[in-house]
Amino acid sequence: MPITQLLENNAQKYGDEIALVEINPEVQEVRRVTWKEYELIEAGSTETYRREITWSVFNEKANRCANLLLSRGIKKGDKVGILLMNGLEWLPVYFGILKTGALAVPLNYRYTSSEIKYCLDLADINALVFFIEYFNILLTRLLITRDIFLPSAIIYNSFDVTSMLASDNAIGVTLGNGKFYTARQNYKPYKTPTFGYPKLRLNLIVEFTDGTRQTISSDEKWKLTSDGPIRSNNEYDGEEYDVGRNAIPLGV
Repeated sequence: MPITQLLENNAQKYGDEIALVEINPEVQEVRRVTWKEYELIEAGSTETYRREITWSVFNEKANRCANLLLSRGIKKGDKVGILLMNGLEWLPVYFGILKTGALAVPLNYRYTSSEIKYCLDLADINALVFFIEYFNILLTRLLITRDIFLPSAIIYNSFDVTSMLASDNAIGVTLGNGKFYTARQNYKPYKTPTFGYPKLRLNLIVEFTDGTRQTISSDEKWKLTSDGPIRSNNEYDGEEYDVGRNAIPLGV
């Protein structure tokens, strides 16, 4: 019996029972920002942090991972690398890879950039699953071309904004904290680990009637503020919105 079948059997028999538990040691918060920004950052944890998922959720996440890989062209016999820190996400990804018939190639998250490159070349992998914090290492330090980060490898959003154009145009973007930066956790008994402020990579492609194109890209010259109307938000607690802080009147 394949190990993936054991997971499915347990999901059917013990679906609501706890399958995986993650316990992280406390992480002391270091203050590196101004007092205005610091109020948006979670306090350092003084208690043990714990997360857990049931067998049914475990199997569901593995299936979702498998379906994503299959939609990206991964097939039986391919090799998929795993560059993830220890946590609840690791095993669902591992089982998801196995469900596709591919081979899982785990990598130690403590590896240096040269060690990661050596393992990737040696294993000759077809795809790599990694946390977003490894993006810059993979892109700049391993001499990997940008072709590897096409939509088949990393997901992004695209929008047609033609109908929004006017004689004078400006780009404004509101970034939500989302899953990777959950603010204001003072009242929570268990703290959610975070990975810094949300970040933006934007390309606005303008096509002119004469057939020429112009690309406007986000860079370090863009203005940034943490004093907007969204005071906190994440996928678990919803959003706290201060209407009095609207920078642009509604309807403009």
